Amino acid sequence: MDDVSFGERLKEILTDPIFEEVMRFVNDEVFNEWHNSDSLEEREGLYAEIKGAERFLTRVRAAIDNAHLIRERQRN
Repeated sequence: MDDVSFGERLKEILTDPIFEEVMRFVNDEVFNEWHNSDSLEEREGLYAEIKGAERFLTRVRAAIDNAHLIRERQRN
């Protein structure tokens, strides 16, 4: 699969309503665990999970953007 097709498929996945719903559910679940935890160690781990998920999605979005740039260059 070339970079453009890969980026387009990633975009389809990220904008899929089911994926978006699952991501909201997981994020809310982890946040609620963090909010209700009395353990500093557990809270730090849960915070790292939330931040890790944010970093992951940022990198995936960057891969999508890169694929769109490649496609634009191929058109010119």
